[in-house]
Amino acid sequence: MLNLSVGHVGAMLRVGAVAGLALTVSACSLAQKDDPSGGQACPQVRIDRDTAKMTVFRDGPGRDLTDVVYTVEIADYTGDCTFVKDKEKGTTINMRMKVLFAISKGPAETAPDNRMDYFVAIPAFYPAESAKQVMPVQFKYPQTNVVTMMVRDEEVRLTLPLKDMKTKDMPVYIGFQLTPDQLAYNRRQNSR
Repeated sequence: MLNLSVGHVGAMLRVGAVAGLALTVSACSLAQKDDPSGGQACPQVRIDRDTAKMTVFRDGPGRDLTDVVYTVEIADYTGDCTFVKDKEKGTTINMRMKVLFAISKGPAETAPDNRMDYFVAIPAFYPAESAKQVMPVQFKYPQTNVVTMMVRDEEVRLTLPLKDMKTKDMPVYIGFQLTPDQLAYNRRQNSR
């Protein structure tokens, strides 16, 4: 059973899946027998540069600085993972993470607040629908002239079954849920 949940969304996805995730390296083989991780590290969290930033422009054809509503980047994330061994369910890995965003209000923004969507995806579970969860984040601009504000989202929790795969084969991706135009814009900017 694969679960992704977010505290503020309350959404939970479940799908039967085969996975092989693990956590730490034990100091000796005896400790590894009791270690549900089997001596593996946590799954790697990756941020693809094409989806690590989002620029939102006002409606219309303009795409210069005066047309920017806001820009947002994934600034950082924190997290951990633990392993739970259950005789009936087998071993599962419980991951927790919080994503930190840097948001800059643009000259075209007229609203006091806005929203963005980001995703958490585990390609090893594709094509299951629950292999990717889109998370909405509401934010409010400060009333001061702050150029960039930092916003930390609520905790994302993942519960993954362990079976045949290795954690090195199960990266977890985070990025922004972009439109095709936003993705093309990022790729143009990244190629410079």
